[in-house]
Amino acid sequence: MNGGLETRELRCFVAVAEELHFGAAAVRLGLAQSVVSRTIAGMERRLGARLLDRTTRVVRLTEAGSVLHGRATVALAAIEAAERAVGRAGGPAAKLVVVAKPDGDGGLLGPCLHAYARDPEAVPVELALVGTHELVPRLRDGRADAALIQVPFDAAGLDHEELVREHRVAALPCDHPLAGADSLALADLRDEPVARWAAASPEVDAYYRGRDPESEHCAVETAGPVVSGLAEALRLVELGRAVTFLPLSVARRFSGRALTYRTVQGLSPSRLVVAWPQSARSRALAAFVRTASETARSAG
Repeated sequence: MNGGLETRELRCFVAVAEELHFGAAAVRLGLAQSVVSRTIAGMERRLGARLLDRTTRVVRLTEAGSVLHGRATVALAAIEAAERAVGRAGGPAAKLVVVAKPDGDGGLLGPCLHAYARDPEAVPVELALVGTHELVPRLRDGRADAALIQVPFDAAGLDHEELVREHRVAALPCDHPLAGADSLALADLRDEPVARWAAASPEVDAYYRGRDPESEHCAVETAGPVVSGLAEALRLVELGRAVTFLPLSVARRFSGRALTYRTVQGLSPSRLVVAWPQSARSRALAAFVRTASETARSAG
């Protein structure tokens, strides 16, 4: 192989690999089809391997093409993440993008942002409040610099520091038979429909249902409804269609609803961390992480 592949070539190849049609790939890229064909042919010559099997009717990836597609997708994502991060870090428009769940910051976000603004290394903060499933992808693809996120999560490629560890409680309707108990055991809830969270990994799903390794769970359980967010989960609890487990700080925010909260013996705690990409070297990010830790210690 002579020379390395260029980013423009990788983008061209990925477009063809995903469209499996040279014309559609050319439209997607805004290029002439002949340019796309020449680019792929040039890549094949330099790599010494056929990447695509093509006839007048069908385009298919070869084994070598499948390997390159997987690697090229990762490489392009890393390049785009780096471009976003550099664009935010440099020049007069430097900023720090922080993401968090709207109800999942343990009460730290406001005090942390105020304290960070006074740090000499601080830059303006752009805040994005998003769903749980968006937090890690935004860190990985460069759309965010730091996230406040609940454990467990897929931490591959990320560093994190624990900020808050607190009890979780069971949210029940006020007229539930167990509402009068001072505290509960997980076994008391074995027949209750515990809410399941949409698009959650098996590890995260087990945590939210009290079936994770740190919880003293029981083998029998009732399948609960699948929910897409906290508002939906709490509404189903009010209607007697589900129960759910919440960090104590979150339960306090929703104490005015027709719900009651009870401590649960044997339930794993809630752990809130600040997470960031392992490759990050920004002084502004380091200052934010330091401020978040100091704010959490002061609040504790």
